[in-house]
Amino acid sequence: TNGNVEQQKEKLRRLMLERFFKKITYVYANEHGPKPSSSSFIYLKENVPLFSPIYIGDSSIDLEFSNNCELEFLHINGLV
Repeated sequence: TNGNVEQQKEKLRRLMLERFFKKITYVYANEHGPKPSSSSFIYLKENVPLFSPIYIGDSSIDLEFSNNCELEFLHINGLV
């Protein structure tokens, strides 16, 4: 996320996404390079075992980020 981490966790809790995933990892993108740079995803890949990562977002920057990282993108509006 490039937003407030606790706020993002609360969004996912309200959407009850935990029921679909064994583990959810949060990375604050601005600590590694602002989106759409893929640097935060590179950090994540180097530090967390990833099996089938997807990116959930709500903006064109999020879509561009997921494309830069070659990640499947889900728009949050499609989940609510």
